[in-house]
Amino acid sequence: MNPTLVRVLELLRLPHRGSATPLEAEAFRRLRAFLEGEGYPVQTLPFKGVRSYGPELMGISLLLALAPLSPFFPLLGALAFFLYFSGHRPWGFLLDRFPSQNLLLWKGEGPRALLLLAHVDTAKTFFLYHPKRVSGFRRQFLLNALLAALAPFLALTPWAWAVGAYFLVQA
Repeated sequence: MNPTLVRVLELLRLPHRGSATPLEAEAFRRLRAFLEGEGYPVQTLPFKGVRSYGPELMGISLLLALAPLSPFFPLLGALAFFLYFSGHRPWGFLLDRFPSQNLLLWKGEGPRALLLLAHVDTAKTFFLYHPKRVSGFRRQFLLNALLAALAPFLALTPWAWAVGAYFLVQA
């Protein structure tokens, strides 16, 4: 492995670096200091973010899991699923936001320019993002999207229990 990459990864070896937490800020500070020490100009892009998307995703999964009770709940769940993954979250104002930041490094010009955007938090969803599962992430996401779209219709069939159980496990 590239020695520079090994040094960077060692810098970021901290306990869980949850988004918008002190350990994320420490990882950011270390990475920024390393890059500036190597002579790279670094910019900070501050923003306010949520500490976890878990409650949102669990809420969506639970709405979809209620398919055996009524098609109304999975209809709301399907709408929430597609809004969430399209970047539109009308319920976002309900979530607390905390200071976070991205790191931006730009080197070179024109077609030979390098742009590095770094966000140094770690996801709490270890199961979904485990290195052994990354290769199947797209397939899993597409299956979830398909089932979310079909859930309101499947709620009217004997498959309602299977779809409900699937999304209950996802929650």
